[in-house]
Amino acid sequence: MAVQRGMLEKSVQYLIKTFYLGGRYAGSQYQVDEHTIEGKIIDVLVKSKYIESRETNHFKRASRTDAGVHARSNLFSFESSKVIHPIEINAQLPEDIGIWSYAILSEPKNPRYLPISREYRYYYPIYFLPKVFNEDLVREALEMLKGTHDFKYLCKLEKDKDKDKTTVRTFYDCECVRDEVFLKFRFEGDSFLWNQIRKTVQLLLDIGNSLVPISDLPDILKADPRFEKQIFGNADPNGLILWDLKLPPEIESQFKTESKSLEKFAERLSVQTFDRLIQAKFQSEILESLGKEKLF
Repeated sequence: MAVQRGMLEKSVQYLIKTFYLGGRYAGSQYQVDEHTIEGKIIDVLVKSKYIESRETNHFKRASRTDAGVHARSNLFSFESSKVIHPIEINAQLPEDIGIWSYAILSEPKNPRYLPISREYRYYYPIYFLPKVFNEDLVREALEMLKGTHDFKYLCKLEKDKDKDKTTVRTFYDCECVRDEVFLKFRFEGDSFLWNQIRKTVQLLLDIGNSLVPISDLPDILKADPRFEKQIFGNADPNGLILWDLKLPPEIESQFKTESKSLEKFAERLSVQTFDRLIQAKFQSEILESLGKEKLF
């Protein structure tokens, strides 16, 4: 029996590395009647006849991101017998979502369990820092965060669903650098709990603002009962980026990037960056004209 043009002899599992800006979405995870990253990608895959449905073609993700959170590289997978052309899919996706690389696996794997490590970055505007802010304390706290700790008080747990879930996680590395506009935090770890990075960043900012003594940090990271009723805040989701998912070399080596798709993606991103820079500069000068400190 002849294989239809543009089709494979049998279904394969595609892995797609995907960029997105999360500001307009209710998170990455598919939700009925909600505007989500997965929802948009699935709609386009169905429309383009790559899949019949999320369930039938086993659409999955490597990492969940919350409403407002961005990703330089999140990993999704689906099974299909159609030859993939990312440029065709990207042409139908919104401008704030784009596939920039893909791989074909000979044996299906759950993308959730593929990454060796995950890297998140958080950008906090220097503009919002108080005049007295101790960056040295923040960096001292970051050194204390490295290693394995209990993040029970620095995450959000769904009480019934997560009652038996371990809250112990490992930071392989973490750091903070400053440029002209931002304090830029970087965290690399094995996996992360819901809201763990945002709560950790807020705690670091509170330590730098002298709102939480750094001497409390070791006990917070041991889930000491004396902090059980203390509520630790969340940093704004808009500053958080899922930067990278480090994959095993034998998986990473299978990824391909279509040059046309990458060029189109870069062009789209450049236009968005230009528009946002104009808006940011305009808003900064309005602040300055009103007697406030300009952003940049």
